[in-house]
Amino acid sequence: MKKMLKPVLLLLASLFVSSALAGRLGAPLPALKIDNKGEIVLQGDGQAGYRAWDSTRLDTRGRVSIVHYLAARREAEKETRLFLERLKKAGLPRDLYLLTSIVNVDDVTFGMSSMAVSEMEKTKRQDPATALVIDYAGQGQKTWGVPARHSALFVLGADGKVIFAKEGGLNPEEVEQAMAAITREVSKRAKP
Repeated sequence: MKKMLKPVLLLLASLFVSSALAGRLGAPLPALKIDNKGEIVLQGDGQAGYRAWDSTRLDTRGRVSIVHYLAARREAEKETRLFLERLKKAGLPRDLYLLTSIVNVDDVTFGMSSMAVSEMEKTKRQDPATALVIDYAGQGQKTWGVPARHSALFVLGADGKVIFAKEGGLNPEEVEQAMAAITREVSKRAKP
């Protein structure tokens, strides 16, 4: 009986989380402030520094905000890989959208947090236009209800409200839904 109950509980939990994220559509993303490390910023010498990051400061009027929250685990990274590849291939003007990736290094395989941070710093040097944030305490997981070992994707409209939200892996149809929302918002900001 216990063996049968566990899959049912997991299914119910995933439905609850998905509906919780869907319930955010049309509402602002709950405020999240990360003071411990926070956003990676490149110094003049190319070394990584850090500053506090606050979701309430996302510029949703000037650029489309895409917030990608994930556990510092390979399986969480794989969940949104299809979307990230599609976003890159779309060739949208980088000045009209901002991808903010927040990595929860509190949810990492034991002993791997320093490697995850090092990889993020390397990625920032390769793509300075992407905002990379380190979440040492799992604050985003708690605030936004992202399940352990997983990821979530949020797209914010010009009014700062969520126009697309998805926890976990995105199938091709969901990738296209996210891209349609982003493209629609980018076209509103493009100069004629």
